[in-house]
Amino acid sequence: MKTNRKAALLAFLALVLALTVVSCSDPGHKTNAEVRVVGTAVSKDEKSRSVASELQFGSGEVWLGGNDITSSLVPAEGSNATDGQNNVEFVAEVPVIGETVTYSVKHEYGFVFDEWEIVNRNKIRLGEGDNWWNVLNEIWQATRGDSETIEIRPEYIKYIRPSFDRGIYVKAGEDIGEKLEEYYSQFRNKDYDDDELTIKLEEGKFVLDLSEIKPERGEDEIELELKIIGGYDPSSWNITNRSTISEIKLPQSGGYIEEVELELEFRNISFAELDYNAFRTKDDFEIEFRNCSVETLKNARGLINGLMVAAIEKAQTGRALLIMNSVAPYVEGAKYYHSVVMSEDGKTVDGKNNIIVGGPGDSDNYYVASWNENSYKTDDPELIDKLIQANPLSENLLEGLEDMDDDFLEEDIEGRERFLIDDDKLGSRGIKVSYGPYEYQWFDD
Repeated sequence: MKTNRKAALLAFLALVLALTVVSCSDPGHKTNAEVRVVGTAVSKDEKSRSVASELQFGSGEVWLGGNDITSSLVPAEGSNATDGQNNVEFVAEVPVIGETVTYSVKHEYGFVFDEWEIVNRNKIRLGEGDNWWNVLNEIWQATRGDSETIEIRPEYIKYIRPSFDRGIYVKAGEDIGEKLEEYYSQFRNKDYDDDELTIKLEEGKFVLDLSEIKPERGEDEIELELKIIGGYDPSSWNITNRSTISEIKLPQSGGYIEEVELELEFRNISFAELDYNAFRTKDDFEIEFRNCSVETLKNARGLINGLMVAAIEKAQTGRALLIMNSVAPYVEGAKYYHSVVMSEDGKTVDGKNNIIVGGPGDSDNYYVASWNENSYKTDDPELIDKLIQANPLSENLLEGLEDMDDDFLEEDIEGRERFLIDDDKLGSRGIKVSYGPYEYQWFDD
């Protein structure tokens, strides 16, 4: 009987506790949310094009708690924004009700929602004290995948900001080149800064045909800077997978086109084959990958960054092959940093902070017996504890190398921050980083 009475008492206390928790969750909780949004400034009328106080947010709509708050947004103090200027921060203070609220964005034609940026991780640390890590993790959980609608605590809104870019959405079955020409036909002659365009792709298969892109009227050169992001679920435009690009056709110089300048950044894209010879023959060409995969990489040379590579064929010997933040097979003579290397027994990998699958051991890399070659990270908490013990590298590793940037060391395969030993913030704290392409730890900005 005593046991039954004790059990009943415990059950009663649990019920009281549950009711108390529910009662503390106040659906009428009122908060002034500090909203920050990044996009393009446009004038309210022709007479106010140069007056910052008369500029409005022109990239789309922003909704908070089911209410359209776009008209409340004004350029942040000190922004000195002008009509048509991109990357302008807008702010508003909006009263909301509830423990959590929906936060949504909608794009205007010619713009795309890019991502939920964390304004400053150090600001979270200062504002939340010892709980800052939990707050950061909660924000990351709410915003991961960059869905255009999230649910978040109102008091955390000041730590994030949705950002918009100029660009287009392309659905499966649509032609990327045709959609791009359609965009240019409407915006090319306007007073807009089109240095970079973002193209967001649904899940599916695409051909990237830019061969018919023509220069602006009266010009004799083509300049394109494109960020191409794939893997979006069309119902929510939330990243769920990778999109496939089966073929790439680039514009060529010749005839009245004297020069072609191209900068391409691919994210969440799967390629069957990439031939570097097809890229390096252009007049002025730069290519960058993040979280992309390729079955066969041909004629590889120079830097390979942010790629999951199944096979490397005909690697060029004239210039050292430097593989960073990638998953790749072992290649004789190549240098590897922060990668997963599918090694061969008896072969020593040249480089540091790699995860080596097979092969001999040394103190600069972490060795595992097996690895899922279709992934750049693991969910095993015990293994993660071991992988976050690498020593930060030095930017001097890239000294003297052509077309190299510290960002290749300071960011992982997804663009998350990673420290270098040269960073003043390290001091004597003995900060460690992660072996392999993915940085498991969070660092202050």
